[in-house]
Amino acid sequence: MIKKYLNRSEGFTLVEMMIIAPIVILLIGAFIALLVSLTGEALSSRGADALSYDVQNTLDQIELDVQRSSAFLAVNDIASSSTGQGYGDTTTAGSSVDFTNITVGGGSGASLIIKSYAINGNRNNPATNLVFLANAPNDCTDPAIYAENTPMSINIVYFIDTNGTLWRRTIMPLNYTSASVICGTAPWQQATCITGYNGASRPHCKAEDVKLLDGVSTATFVFNYYASADASTANTAAVNASSDNATRNTALQSTNTVQIDISASKTIAGRDITRTGTLRATRLQ
Repeated sequence: MIKKYLNRSEGFTLVEMMIIAPIVILLIGAFIALLVSLTGEALSSRGADALSYDVQNTLDQIELDVQRSSAFLAVNDIASSSTGQGYGDTTTAGSSVDFTNITVGGGSGASLIIKSYAINGNRNNPATNLVFLANAPNDCTDPAIYAENTPMSINIVYFIDTNGTLWRRTIMPLNYTSASVICGTAPWQQATCITGYNGASRPHCKAEDVKLLDGVSTATFVFNYYASADASTANTAAVNASSDNATRNTALQSTNTVQIDISASKTIAGRDITRTGTLRATRLQ
């Protein structure tokens, strides 16, 4: 009997295996589910942080542009027909469709259009580095005299394309680097156009538009204008869709502050993430 017991094979019986196997499978499945959940949480958390950063970075850029601007516009006042930098820009032919600060059927969605000045050097002190137009009225022989000329204006446009991406475009006058147009050093700003533009067919373009945010729309990129930083009532005439460009521009002349509300969304690891931000920025000029 002792010898027979020592020679017995040890192991699980078939019944025991049938009981244990499902338990092991359930434990493995639970462990895998936990790993997937933890990975998804980490990815979504990282993505949410990145999206929050992008929203805040966009608001910071808008605030800087507004502070240095001279006016808000209902429509870009540098004609797209001359520069080809209009809405719906193409890589070769450009576009002559002007941007508007309201949604226009067949035209642009509501775009934030800022009128600013071209500067030729120190971005931290633009007031002393303005680019002046030649013969407006003085010639360019004496800096002390042509500093009394009309400064060159530019347009900065924040717009949303058909893919739900928010872009920043700099619209420059035609031949803005020409000695026949300006006095002194050329502007540091450059005309920007759609990503991948053809430089041979679009010589006016010098750089690509700045991509700011994905996952936005004209419904989640909202702006309203105010008479001052402390004003509590928005100027509704400035965004009246029933008014023409001239009427809205007149209304905008009495405003120096804009409030921006942005909401951007994206899907990360199967989770829908949305981040919002609000900014009220005031022109300093």
